[in-house]
Amino acid sequence: MMEDNTLKLLFFILIYVAVTMCDILTPPKSMTATADLGANVCAIKLSKCPSATVTLSAEKGNKGDIGVPGDRGPIGKPGPPGRDGLRGEKGERGISGRDGLPGPIGEPGLPGRDGLRGEKGDSGDIGPKGDKADKGSLGYPGRDGLPGKKGDKGSQGEQGPIGPLGLRGIKGDKGESGRNGKDGEKGLTGLPGVPGVCVKTCSIPDDLEDDEAEGKTETVYTQTCKSLISLPKDTILSVMPEDPFHVVCKEDRKTCLMLDKTDSKMIPVLAVNYKENNKSFWLSEYLPYSPITHYYNITMQQLLWLHSRSTYVTQTIRYHCKNSAVAPNNKTENSLSLLTWNDKLIGPSPTENSPFHYKLHDDSCTESVGSMEWKYTDIKLVDTVNRLPIIDFLIKDVRKEDQSFFIEMRELCFI
Repeated sequence: MMEDNTLKLLFFILIYVAVTMCDILTPPKSMTATADLGANVCAIKLSKCPSATVTLSAEKGNKGDIGVPGDRGPIGKPGPPGRDGLRGEKGERGISGRDGLPGPIGEPGLPGRDGLRGEKGDSGDIGPKGDKADKGSLGYPGRDGLPGKKGDKGSQGEQGPIGPLGLRGIKGDKGESGRNGKDGEKGLTGLPGVPGVCVKTCSIPDDLEDDEAEGKTETVYTQTCKSLISLPKDTILSVMPEDPFHVVCKEDRKTCLMLDKTDSKMIPVLAVNYKENNKSFWLSEYLPYSPITHYYNITMQQLLWLHSRSTYVTQTIRYHCKNSAVAPNNKTENSLSLLTWNDKLIGPSPTENSPFHYKLHDDSCTESVGSMEWKYTDIKLVDTVNRLPIIDFLIKDVRKEDQSFFIEMRELCFI
C-alpha cells in the first residue's frame, strides 16, 4: 500500500518539473518532473508544452509508516484434511451386553470311543417266551438224568445160549462161627496209622471186617488235599459237607477235579463249526448253559469252595481243531483269547496291560497246516486263584472257510 502512494508522489513531482521546464524552454523538447512541484502546477505548465517529452526519474524514498489495518477479508475455502491424530488411551470397560438369542441346534458330533469293558452284571429277569427257532445243531452230551420209574415187568423171553464165565459174585452171608483155634504167637508192632480226619459222622459197624462191609458211610472232608498228610497218590476224596463232590489228590498234594475225558470219535460230532461266521465270537454264544458247569462238571458254589481254600491253580486245556489255529503265524490280533476268572483277556504273549499269558504245548493247530484233519494243541496256565480258572473263549481265527474246533478240559488243580 505504501509503495503505491510513493509512486504516485514521485509521478506528480516529475510532472511538475516537466511543466516548469516548459516555461524556460521554447519550445520545450522534454520535461523532467521534480518532487518540488505540486500536482496542479505541473498539470498547468505541462499544458503549455504539449509537444514536450516527459521523462520521469526518481530515487527510492524511505520506508513509510505502517498503514491502518484494512477491513476483515471474507472467509476462505476449507483447507485440506489434517493428518490423523495420535492413538487415544484405552477407554474403560463397557457395560456387559444382553445375552444373545439362542443359536441354532448344531450338527450331531462324531461317535465317541468305545468305553471300558464293564463289570459282569447281575442275572436279568427271565424274558418272555420267544418264537420257536429253527432246529439247531447237535448239542453237547448232557449229564446223566435221574433214575426213571421202574417199568412194567416184560414177558419172558426165550432161553439164550450159555454165556461166558461171569464176574466174581458179591460176598455171601456170614457163616457160622468155627471152633476156637489155639492162640497164636504175638505179632510184631504195626506201623502208625493215618491221622483221623473224619469231620462228618462216620457210621461204620464194630464188626467191620473189610471195605465191602455193609453200613459203611463215606467220609466227607472240610479241607482240600494240601491239608491232609500222608495220603497216597491218586486218592479220591469227597469234600464240602454241605454239597459233597469228588476230587482226586495228585502229586504235591494238589486237589484236582475229576474231569471226563472225551472220546476222540465224539469230537467231530460235538465240535463247533463256524464257517458261516465273518467276525470274532465268544464260545458261550454257542452254549445253552454255563461254560463253568459244563466244562468243570461242578457247580459255582463248589468251585468257590475250592477257591477259598487254595492259593494257586494249574490248568490244561486241549484245543481240538480242524483248519482252526490257536495262534496263527504268531499274529496276536488273530490268536485265541481266554477270559480269566477276573474278566481279563489274555493271549499267547505278554501285553502292555498284563504280563500274564498262556503257553502252548504240542501245537499242531497252525494256519500253515491248512488241513481238514483233526489235530490238537494243549494250552497250559499256572497262576493265582484271582485269575484262574478260565471262564470263556474268544475265537478270533475267522477266515470264512470251513473251520471247526472243540474245547476239552484236561486238568484243573488247586494248590
